Amino acid sequence: EVIVSLAERVVVFHQGREIARGTPGQVTRDIRVIEAYLGKRHAQKLSGGGP
Repeated sequence: EVIVSLAERVVVFHQGREIARGTPGQVTRDIRVIEAYLGKRHAQKLSGGGP
């Protein structure tokens, strides 16, 4: 929440590669970011594609 409240734009890296860039709101909703940091199961639930 601190980053979201302070930053206007953020870049998210996973395993040394950029996976998302934009406002904090955009990147926290990005399915690639969710999958990288919370796992595929959580990403599928949020996108409506899983149990």
